[in-house]
Amino acid sequence: MNNIPVVLQMDLWRRALALAIQVTVAVGLAFLLMLGLGWTRLGDLFVTALILSTVFYVGYVFLISIIARRVFRGGVAASQALNRQDYGQALEIFEEYAASQERRAWLDRWRTILFLDVSRSGIRENAWLNCGFCCASLGDPDKAIGYYERCLAINPKNLLALSSLNTLLLFKGEPVRPQTDIILRYAFDRGQRGPLRLVANLIPLALGTLVLCPALIVPVLFQADSALLFPALVMGIALFALIARYGYRWLARHIFLSSMLDGFERMKAGDYEGAIHSFERQVNDLALNPWIDQWRLILLLEPSAYSYREWLLLYMITPYIQLGQVERVVALYEECLKLNPANIYARSGLEVFRKLQSAAAQKEGHSSQP
Repeated sequence: MNNIPVVLQMDLWRRALALAIQVTVAVGLAFLLMLGLGWTRLGDLFVTALILSTVFYVGYVFLISIIARRVFRGGVAASQALNRQDYGQALEIFEEYAASQERRAWLDRWRTILFLDVSRSGIRENAWLNCGFCCASLGDPDKAIGYYERCLAINPKNLLALSSLNTLLLFKGEPVRPQTDIILRYAFDRGQRGPLRLVANLIPLALGTLVLCPALIVPVLFQADSALLFPALVMGIALFALIARYGYRWLARHIFLSSMLDGFERMKAGDYEGAIHSFERQVNDLALNPWIDQWRLILLLEPSAYSYREWLLLYMITPYIQLGQVERVVALYEECLKLNPANIYARSGLEVFRKLQSAAAQKEGHSSQP
């Protein structure tokens, strides 16, 4: 398992741009192919565009992976060292990699078009962010703070850098910077188990199929053009599945996790104590109703291997950091690990705290020697 938690904030416009690139090229190729073959029926256009878009996506991703291995080979090597927990070597490679990316800033600006990168954080800021993580893991908070600030100079809205910086500032007893959002809300993998993630995505798709397939009887009875049936069915199922997925999750979260959502709203308003009370209330509700967590895949379409109780304990860390309560932060990490010793976010956070404490104790011991 990767030793580094993956947190990725999606950027909506970048996501739309990446999708538009694929769709535009796929439909364009479909038109060219149809003109060459003399096809004019709408059904032929739809099927051809669907097939070509799939081929284009697979081919483009494969091509990008080859190019990316060449362009970002320094980052790949550094990540491999990071996963081996060889933080010294990882830091050395990341520093060189970050400097090289600064000289190629145009890759950052055009990353969505070149690599279909939809993340809100850029290549350069992620490189400096990893440098900070390595320094923190090596017990050097001062150097880590410098790298996090360098990352924030590129993008002041980088939540992961801000959260990491505030953690170190709290440890050093210095004032933290204001933060009104929780980075772990955007955890990319969330400890997801592959098969269950597939099930969560198939549930609304199956629902859309069951609802819309009987609708085919109507155009058949009225002898509609059969070429239109397949495109209409596929588009209808996709649209219904999309609405079902996000609409169902929105409704389910407001029914079963209303206190958690209230905590997020209080965080945005800067009411940190209120956010903590809301999160604690949700933890207590889940403790009294464990079936919500046990059946979260069906009830909330949540395939995470980590329970909502674990996430809520981790969510509470951010407001406690804002309130300057370092002991409570460590206690929350430990409490989360009691629920699930495999929680990589809690384990990683607690390891950094312990290494910082150990490094500080050694430094104090050396300074006290005559």
